[in-house]
Amino acid sequence: MKEGRVGVGEEVRMVFILTLIALLSGAILGATYEVTRPYIQKQQELQLRQAVLSVLPAAQSFERLERGGRTLYRGLDGEGRPVGLAIEVEGKGFGGPIRLLVGVDPETRRLTGLQVLAHQETPGLGARIQEEEWRAQFKGKAAGDPFVVKQDVQAITGATISSRAVAVAVKEAVSEVLAQEEGRP
Repeated sequence: MKEGRVGVGEEVRMVFILTLIALLSGAILGATYEVTRPYIQKQQELQLRQAVLSVLPAAQSFERLERGGRTLYRGLDGEGRPVGLAIEVEGKGFGGPIRLLVGVDPETRRLTGLQVLAHQETPGLGARIQEEEWRAQFKGKAAGDPFVVKQDVQAITGATISSRAVAVAVKEAVSEVLAQEEGRP
C-alpha cells in the first residue's frame, strides 16, 4: 500500500467511529435537553411574571386571557379588581424581531410600562432599547399620542430603526388593547 492512502477497511472503521460519535453526541444533547427543560420553562414563567408585574405596577397578580388570537394579561390588585392590561407585541427591528410587553390602563388610556422580552439588536446601539432610561419615556404616554420617532418618541442615536420598531409596536398594542376593551361589556 502506498503512503497517504487509506484502505477500504480503514475507511469503514472511520465511518463507523464517526457515526458512533454522532449518535452518542445526539443522545447526550437529547438527554440534557430533557433534564433541563422543566428548569428552563420555570425560569421563563418567572421572567414573564416579573415582566407583567413590572408593566402593571398596581397589580399584585394577573390572569392570562386569549382575545383575537393574542395573549393578554389582566393585572389584578390585592382584592382581585382589574388594574390594567398587558399585551405581548412584536416589532421588526434592525437585527430581527423585537418582542415587547406593553402595560396599559384602559381607564386612563395611558401606558403603565414597557418591557423588552427578546431582541437581536446590535449591542451598544439598538440593544439600548432595553435601558430603563429610554423605556421610561413611554410610561404615562396617552393612547392618542402619535408615537412617532423624533417627534414624541426620542430616538436612540444610531438606532433609529430599533427606536421606530418599538414605537410602532407600542402604538399597535395600545390601539388593540383599547379597541378590545371598548367592545367589552
